[in-house]
Amino acid sequence: MFPSKRSPAIGRMFTHALLPVLFWLPSTQPVFASPQDAVSQPANAVAPLVATSPTAGLSIEAALQRTLHLHIALSAYPLWQRQAAAQQLRASITPAPELQVNVENIAGSGDSRGIGGAELSVAISQLFEASSKPAARLAQANATLSQTEARYQLALADAFAQTRQHFVRQLLLQARLALLTEHQQQISSALAAADKRARAGVSPQSDVLRLQSRALQNQLATQQLTANLQQAQAELAALWGESPQFNQLAGDLTLLPELPAAADALTALQQSPQLQWWLTSLRLAESAEQLAIANGARDFTLSGGFKRDQRNQETSVLLGISLPLYSAAQAPNRADVAESSARRAELALQTAQQQQQLQLAVQSQISQLKLARQYLHNLQSGLIPLQQQMVSAVQQHYSAGLVDMNGLLSAQQELLDSQLQRLDGLAAFHSQLIELQRLTGLPLALRAGLRLTAASPLAATPLTGVQP
Repeated sequence: MFPSKRSPAIGRMFTHALLPVLFWLPSTQPVFASPQDAVSQPANAVAPLVATSPTAGLSIEAALQRTLHLHIALSAYPLWQRQAAAQQLRASITPAPELQVNVENIAGSGDSRGIGGAELSVAISQLFEASSKPAARLAQANATLSQTEARYQLALADAFAQTRQHFVRQLLLQARLALLTEHQQQISSALAAADKRARAGVSPQSDVLRLQSRALQNQLATQQLTANLQQAQAELAALWGESPQFNQLAGDLTLLPELPAAADALTALQQSPQLQWWLTSLRLAESAEQLAIANGARDFTLSGGFKRDQRNQETSVLLGISLPLYSAAQAPNRADVAESSARRAELALQTAQQQQQLQLAVQSQISQLKLARQYLHNLQSGLIPLQQQMVSAVQQHYSAGLVDMNGLLSAQQELLDSQLQRLDGLAAFHSQLIELQRLTGLPLALRAGLRLTAASPLAATPLTGVQP
């Protein structure tokens, strides 16, 4: 029943955008700068992106800090904690003694007229529970508190993942906007060359018009991206119940961390928030079953006091014991035991299934990330440089009159498409990496000059802040 988050639409590029021809290209030096020294990350490292400079814009660390303190899904945690503490308090309360006072034979007729024949009984009784009941109640209360903490950690992991996904989407829009701005400069350069050739009568005026049309189309696309970027900023700030107080984000999609080994990821999975939620739910169901069994044990009540017979002026001692008489087959809570046992068995089966599914999901994520990393490497080191050379050559040939406008526009569009595809691929890589982090709890942090380590799981402290 835990929430299941999925990567945004940019993740679809893995199935449709892979260029098979790129995979046979030789891998020389990696495209993305790899740090030289492996440095251990702190257990509470939570940043998946690295800020380019302190003043470059809103950093992922600052965004996660705001999520930790302002996200609505986390604000109810103190109330959950108080409810669990109340259950612990209830479990620690023992039965209190009872005082019983009876007066008989008063205000009647004959010998019972007035209080002359009154009989006064005063007794104190105490219920003694079976020894297994208080321990079972306390165990269930402790299990409830553990599940509350696991519930918070799960909500925290989901809130952080949601923030990171918004962050990646906005960085993608920023990068696309910068790319279109650069492309506009290329169009302007080609337009100047076309205008010069048209004035000289070497090329038709239609070439100038076509480039003007392309420039206008690029401007319209830039305007649409700007509007989308503003919407993305509003969506990110909405996580904190605010309006955007920033103009851009500080981050670099081209910085890719080292991927954890599958064995390390599977080891970290044992402490992941999702699996811990299921395990604590199972322990809570086990404690509920033990409490139901304990509630079937027989309690007894002891009482003692005195009785005063006013008529005979006699005083006597009262002693009593009360004990329910039923067999195990006749226990009044046998239906509760059967129900709690079935619930525990169901959760045990669901927990085993979820653990298996999480293991398969983690292995699949790592495999896909490795393929995507190789794809991005080959795209950047193979196809894009080749297309850049082609555009330069075509521009020179166009200026020399060796190719027409169709060839120039086609070459520029192919380069732009590949560059946009690279940006989509980088964003999809980070998006899938965030999903892997949500599943495993691994830090997967990007830091300048630091290599990813998969040794320590994410361990955020509730309501105390995140230390970047």
